[in-house]
Amino acid sequence: MSTPYEQDIIRRNRIENGHRIFWARYDSTRLELGVDATLMTWVEQVFFRASFRVAKLLVLDLLDILKVEPAACVLPSKISTRTLSRDLDRVRIRISLNELSPLVATPLIKAMFHNQVTWDFQNDVILWNAVFDFVSFTRIAAPTPPEDDDSVWSPEGLEQIMTELSGCLYHNVKGFYERYFEGKDWSQYAQVIYDASRLRFLEECWKPWPEPSFHELLLAWFSKLQDVIGDRVGRRYYTSSEIDMFLTTVDAVPNLEYNWSHVLVVGRHREKAEKDQSITTVVQLAGYARQIFGSQPGRRFVPGFTICGTFMRLWMFDRSGAYSSEGFNILEEPERVMKVIAGYTLMTDEELGLNMSIKRDDPDGQYIITQNTKIYLDDNPIASVPVITGRGTACYRGKRSPDGEWEYVVKFSWPGEGNVREGRLLKAAKESGVTGIAQWVSHERMTVNGNPETTSYFRRDMEFGRPRYMSHREFLEDGYRSPTRVISIESSGSDSTPERTYNNRTSCCVVTSPIGRPLSTYQSVTELLETLRAALLGHRSLYEVGEILHQDVSESNIIILDAATEDDPKGLLIDLDLARGVKNRLERPRGRTGTMEFMAIGALRGETHSYRHDLESFLYVLIWVGLRYGHDTEDRQGPNRLGYYDDLIRWNRGDYEECANTKLSQMKKYSFELLIWNFRSSFRCLKPLARALRSILFPLYDGEIFTGTFDNEGEIYDKVIAVFDKAIEGVKTENEDWLAGVAVAYREEGEEGVVESSDDDEEGDGVGENSEVKEEEGDGVGENSEVKEEEEDDIAKMWGFRNGM
Repeated sequence: MSTPYEQDIIRRNRIENGHRIFWARYDSTRLELGVDATLMTWVEQVFFRASFRVAKLLVLDLLDILKVEPAACVLPSKISTRTLSRDLDRVRIRISLNELSPLVATPLIKAMFHNQVTWDFQNDVILWNAVFDFVSFTRIAAPTPPEDDDSVWSPEGLEQIMTELSGCLYHNVKGFYERYFEGKDWSQYAQVIYDASRLRFLEECWKPWPEPSFHELLLAWFSKLQDVIGDRVGRRYYTSSEIDMFLTTVDAVPNLEYNWSHVLVVGRHREKAEKDQSITTVVQLAGYARQIFGSQPGRRFVPGFTICGTFMRLWMFDRSGAYSSEGFNILEEPERVMKVIAGYTLMTDEELGLNMSIKRDDPDGQYIITQNTKIYLDDNPIASVPVITGRGTACYRGKRSPDGEWEYVVKFSWPGEGNVREGRLLKAAKESGVTGIAQWVSHERMTVNGNPETTSYFRRDMEFGRPRYMSHREFLEDGYRSPTRVISIESSGSDSTPERTYNNRTSCCVVTSPIGRPLSTYQSVTELLETLRAALLGHRSLYEVGEILHQDVSESNIIILDAATEDDPKGLLIDLDLARGVKNRLERPRGRTGTMEFMAIGALRGETHSYRHDLESFLYVLIWVGLRYGHDTEDRQGPNRLGYYDDLIRWNRGDYEECANTKLSQMKKYSFELLIWNFRSSFRCLKPLARALRSILFPLYDGEIFTGTFDNEGEIYDKVIAVFDKAIEGVKTENEDWLAGVAVAYREEGEEGVVESSDDDEEGDGVGENSEVKEEEGDGVGENSEVKEEEEDDIAKMWGFRNGM
């Protein structure tokens, strides 16, 4: 509705001939398309029958006419400090660049034809109100994705979303609406809003419901509901070129500038009702939710909804997966629709799933209270994982006073049931005198208002059926029928359920010290090697002194410390999320553990995780460093641009067995040499170390590479640490004997890529004249093949093999 001030401007700047000029152009198009002017919907029919180019030109003509009207040049914008004319000009640019569909102007065109017979002042008011609505719903800028976003809409992003949700997705959950929209402090207010909107109903149907449900028409319909709700609660629905519909706070978009960190609720629209439960609809809405989790690392859950044709369904995404309400027809249940749309705007921060553990009422900065200690947090996390289902780890720097130095790492995560043990293991390690790992400060399970922060508590009082499993074929075929079996989950405020079909996750906070730097921020090769060696020593101390096996050695779980003195540790092993105690050696852990890219071959194949598997992971970290690092400063943290990154991609493609086979193939002599040949020039000095580690961890046994676990663990640790010491000394002193191993390797000759190898490999790993003798496939090719078999027998006796643990 226009204000008295705006109506006064409109009265003094009446539209004279602009509307007639547009009428003539539109009517000419109608005649060309053969649209009957006696039809009640002839205005829409012209627009929908016209080609994209014709429809676009009509809209551009209309905007050209309106933006030069005297009223548009004087009326102040409702979304910026500009005039309405400037807003129209910006919208025109977006439509001309195909950033907006011409269909978005359908309601505006209808307002132009509101009364062709006697155009009066009220027609002017109706038209300019339509222009304001049009600008408001089209001028919102696209949200800014999180930094380093790998694009959820890429094939890899879509694949990850389907992998996350497969088996964790539930349709038609009974009790959803009652759980989230009834019996709330604001429920009565939502009823008042619905009562105020009854004038928009006629015989149980929504008066202005758009048929067909084109996206732009649906947005215009949704805008009318927004007018009824208003923004007096400080929140409002918007649309953009990236999100169909979303709720955010009004002050989050003062200049139409916002990003995913402001989004509270997301909505997805599709024109046909049969798309309601299709896999593409679910995955696209999940993509929105994943972006929100990525930009709001502390988010507990994300509400959403879909509108497909006249069918509406409500959604919830949490760390255990996604689930939806039973669907309902918008035209048949307008009261429910209005209460939902209004309800989202009235929900508390807790009900919307925002982080309630981090307090923001201190002008000195955000903080948490843990073990009766106040710890100030940095504004942004130093590390976070943008996923829906899973631990959702986010780490912040912390300090005890606003003016103090950063001294803590505060880690929030959602471990699964039975895996809430990191804090306990860190505390036990500290009490046992373990060195070389992150030191425990405190840990606790989070609560909000005395209630447990678990996904089973969030899902209380609802009935879940069987989970849905997704596949690429289903995504392509885009069809699905939900299962009918229902399992009741009963709860009366407790955190227990008689039968659960999902993995319950618990919100935890672990505080450790000190703070380090990611491995990718190395300042020299020496610093990298000293950090890896320190982490290796930490792993040994954890295993031998603390009797705890880490089980997740990876690039991200090794950090660099800025040592004050030469004797201080240069690095630490962190993250005991997947660790386990090994006091009872006969206890067999459940499932595979680790970060897939760095998991040992045996671990990938389901063998009981052992210390030797973690040592193998250190080798993969070294290879990862050699291939990914060593670039110039501006891009050294990115993948190798010369294409050698393909060698690492296969470490995380396919199932466990495929990844195991890939690594086993790469550990064979010639393949291994080709792999490390791709090390960047600044990391060629790591090649002898890589060969030495390979020789220790993958000796030959019965003509095959041995991937099992050795009994003499102390000797293995000694040998691995010794080669690191030798490598560090060789790099520091530029020792010629050590660096001679760098030359190994290969020299390209012409386009055929013929390579040569030196035969001065100290570990017997060089590829050269006697390569047939050393061939690991056991072919016995060459006159010295018998020597190889004798060597294997000697190695077997020396190491004392045991397969498994």
